[in-house]
Amino acid sequence: MLLGHPEKQAARHTFQLLKEIQRAETHLALISETLNDPRIDLAPTMDLDIRRKELEGYLKGLRYALGEGEEFTVSTEQLS
Repeated sequence: MLLGHPEKQAARHTFQLLKEIQRAETHLALISETLNDPRIDLAPTMDLDIRRKELEGYLKGLRYALGEGEEFTVSTEQLS
């Protein structure tokens, strides 16, 4: 639990979110760089592509927590 004034708690929470966004973006850049390597085999490519999509979703959630980006909506096309 965070201690202190609500403003300090909010600032600490925002800082932690920004730090996590930076970490995830760095990881995403490394994955993208690896995927661009023509020497990589198919199986690792598929695994990395899945991981990349998961990280992109994770980043959307982090940005949403900061109040950035669009709200999450699910279309009927995504459900089928």
